[in-house]
Amino acid sequence: MASPLRIPDRGPSGVDARCDAGIPADLRNRLEELGQAHVFAWWPQLSAALRAGLVRQLRELDFDSLEQSIAYVRRSGSNRTGQADVGLPAANVADELQPPRDVIRQDASFRRHADHWRCLGEQSMARGEVAAVVVAGGMGTRLGWPRPKGLFPVGPVTGKPLFQWHVEQIVALRGRLRAAIPLVVMTSTFTHEATVQAFAEHRCWGLPPHDVTFVCQGEAPALDRDTGRLLMAAPHRLATAPDGHGGLFGALQREGTLEQLRRRGVRRLFYFQIDNPGTRVCDPEFVGCHLARRAEVSVRVIRKQTPEERVGVVVFDGRVHRIVEYIDLPRRLAEAEAPPGSGKLRLWAGNTAVHIFELDFLVRCARDGVELPWHHTTKAIPYFDSTGRWVRPTAPNAVKLERFIFDLLPFARRVLVVEADRRREYLPLKNRVGENSPHTVRQGLISLAAERIQRLGGEVAAGTAVEIDPRWNDERLARAIAQTPRITTDTYFGD
Repeated sequence: MASPLRIPDRGPSGVDARCDAGIPADLRNRLEELGQAHVFAWWPQLSAALRAGLVRQLRELDFDSLEQSIAYVRRSGSNRTGQADVGLPAANVADELQPPRDVIRQDASFRRHADHWRCLGEQSMARGEVAAVVVAGGMGTRLGWPRPKGLFPVGPVTGKPLFQWHVEQIVALRGRLRAAIPLVVMTSTFTHEATVQAFAEHRCWGLPPHDVTFVCQGEAPALDRDTGRLLMAAPHRLATAPDGHGGLFGALQREGTLEQLRRRGVRRLFYFQIDNPGTRVCDPEFVGCHLARRAEVSVRVIRKQTPEERVGVVVFDGRVHRIVEYIDLPRRLAEAEAPPGSGKLRLWAGNTAVHIFELDFLVRCARDGVELPWHHTTKAIPYFDSTGRWVRPTAPNAVKLERFIFDLLPFARRVLVVEADRRREYLPLKNRVGENSPHTVRQGLISLAAERIQRLGGEVAAGTAVEIDPRWNDERLARAIAQTPRITTDTYFGD
């Protein structure tokens, strides 16, 4: 452990009693009001450059939101179990939460319209109206992977990383439709450099480099979970963490990406998160449903299996559609059945984090100054303590502030909910072992590939891993299967 720095003599404000020269008065006063003057505790020992950096970071804080978060933390204290109820409707409204209104289910009606919707989606993509957006700001820490999660290997045979797994689907669509489908990758300060480098080293896995754009999400300060004090990463720097997948909205505005996409003719964004290799990226049927119903936002959902399943739910609160995170949903609502005693959950529509946003909708929200609310999660965040030591906690010690992209739903004039085939489209990679782990994801991908091979006349022996390049259509795959109808060794069908 590093030796502690000398602790300055502090006055009542928490600032060195002998020297607060150079601290901007407005910042000092505001932070003192919030009980955060400790951020200047090391000011006398900082160089001019480090002082300037600290002031710059403090100037970027949203003090109104910070004040609300500090008050929440101090109210909650150490009894906190997870997230705050920022996104939950008021209690009297929550009692009336209903299933979503405009829903397309996986049923006979869907199959009757599937060809028409697929055609609409493909036409939109062929006109260059669809861009893919992947949220990839997370590290693979929970998987025991010290790199960006997007570089985690998921290919059952090849070990392709998640980035390649998704990108090759876009490459396949571009080739089949002769369409320019750009990709926007949202990174974080933790993943940006390694992600950009990986795309460069692998030549964007087949995408033209000019069709790949990187935007970096913002940062938000971390608070001590018991006191609400801003944590320090160093004597001259606040401890921060990525601001959640809702940070995409701010990043697209800040870096001018919304306007760039609009200028090139993009009209809608297909949004997904990096950790689900079951995602059918830019699925034409989903895009077609969205177009046919003239939605501003469409949400891909699965039917929740149990009240305890850790997915948010899409609900209608009597005025608008919204998504309520599982930890914010009162247990009585999570367990409610419709009809009572049927065993079917009333709030059934589990969020898969696959959405379509109309670009004009996002531009309108930006123009109207829409700001997404902050949510609060407890995390283990390293920090620099008041004695001048670096602390790496093993248990949650901090409250992390995050924004969620789905909090845009209440601002949409029309929200469409489209049910997905759970087994085929929901294979989230969340945990190192057990449920939603690399093992379960790999088995799911093998099972789907084996079913496709069987449908084309082949057979996969038990215990055999198979993987199919998304650029291989059924005709090409059938020719390969005809050469070896029974597959008994791990096999990759690809170039």
